[in-house]
Amino acid sequence: MPLFFGTGNIKLHSPYSNCPMRRHIQLLCVVLCTLTSAYAQVDNIKLAPAGDKYVITYDLTSSDPSQKFKITAFSGHDNFTSALQHVSGAVGENVAPGKGLTIEWDHKSSLPANFNGILAIRLRAVGMLQVKPLDKSVFKKGSELLLNWSGGAKGNKVNIELLRKDNVYKMVATEVDNTNTFTWKIPKNLKGGKEYSIRLNNVTEPMQPTSTSQFEIKPKIPKAVKIAAAAVIVAGGIIIMTLPEDDKELPGIDIKPN
Repeated sequence: MPLFFGTGNIKLHSPYSNCPMRRHIQLLCVVLCTLTSAYAQVDNIKLAPAGDKYVITYDLTSSDPSQKFKITAFSGHDNFTSALQHVSGAVGENVAPGKGLTIEWDHKSSLPANFNGILAIRLRAVGMLQVKPLDKSVFKKGSELLLNWSGGAKGNKVNIELLRKDNVYKMVATEVDNTNTFTWKIPKNLKGGKEYSIRLNNVTEPMQPTSTSQFEIKPKIPKAVKIAAAAVIVAGGIIIMTLPEDDKELPGIDIKPN
């Protein structure tokens, strides 16, 4: 888990006083990159006044240009306890890698009125969960479905849900380790049909969920084959029985000769 540090010094007029007193603020930026599948780096961190606001600029690079991130900013004035409010720009969810990214912070709404001295800023970058395409669009009951995704951080927990027509149909797994892979054995008694999909939610670091494309679940044995296998030939006639949709065994019957 790489750590990147950047420091800078600026002098600003006190925003809380009309007196000509100037105060010295030291910026200490600590950027915590928590990725498991794509290496990221944050550098060239700078802080500058912009009217009544502060502007933080930084560069965000990743080994996977398509990976997006959730950027959260903290300040040392509260020991980095709460995420900064009144921020805009390249902060929050779905921030793409780039150079010269900017965050505007209305610090007067966050800092104590008597704050003076060292201002420490911490940025946390967590990769957004992004599920990889499935290897096929049709799965049979009883078979395995392999899920792969990127993003999240080591130690995060993930919920995995089965959707049908974009509504939660079944909970596949709860609070599994964020290993970026999961194998689901499709239950034999699951109702067959189309418009199924899988959705992943980061439980530890709440963010926008990610879903697979829709796929179809079919019986392990085609229905026509079931009917043929269920045809019972007896002396003087044929008795045809169809198996139920959940692939259970054909129930026993008592057949008496004519």
